Amino acid sequence: MADIPLGTAETASLRDAYLAEMRRKRLYGGLMLVVFVALFVSALILADSRNAGGFRDGIRQIFDFPAEVLTEAAAKAAN
Repeated sequence: MADIPLGTAETASLRDAYLAEMRRKRLYGGLMLVVFVALFVSALILADSRNAGGFRDGIRQIFDFPAEVLTEAAAKAAN
């Protein structure tokens, strides 16, 4: 039997560099996700503090206006 190496030192170096690059890419992606979530949450808090009725109170009424428009359109179509 012959001892045949599966890779040379150069391929091992390339593999290690590739794996390091993938770890770095995943780290940067995770950090960007954390920054995005932090900005999104802070924007919701800011919107809630600046709205007169509160953002969470208004989000429940989001479909009231389209329902009113559709009701008026149906009433006009019936006439």
